[in-house]
Amino acid sequence: MLNSDYEFFATYWPQMLTTLAAQDSVMKRIINGKRYDTDSANYIGTYAHGHPGDFGWFEEDLYRTSKGEYFIAGEGGAMSKYARSAGGNSWSGGSAITPIEKQYAFAWAQECLSADEVDQEFGDEISDA
Repeated sequence: MLNSDYEFFATYWPQMLTTLAAQDSVMKRIINGKRYDTDSANYIGTYAHGHPGDFGWFEEDLYRTSKGEYFIAGEGGAMSKYARSAGGNSWSGGSAITPIEKQYAFAWAQECLSADEVDQEFGDEISDA
């Protein structure tokens, strides 16, 4: 049990810094026999919530592979949807790749990206009002 804020930060700050340093790295996962790689996929846009270093912070990037598959590469703090158990009752930041169908990528983009970013990627799905 931690008795003070100092003990908490002394214990968990190194993990948090490691997570923050990894944010600029390439994310790559094999999911259901398919390779999802942020380095080789087409980047579409980013949605961020909070500020890096905050426990609830997270960032999500939408990508399209060369074969037309969409996925979200996300990462976040210890109280975000990307949190990972660090043992006991402790949590640290984490990351994940989530494959999504085009219709969900389009819906996500409309909620999270600028009109120009949505139009550039999904222009064929959009009509004038």
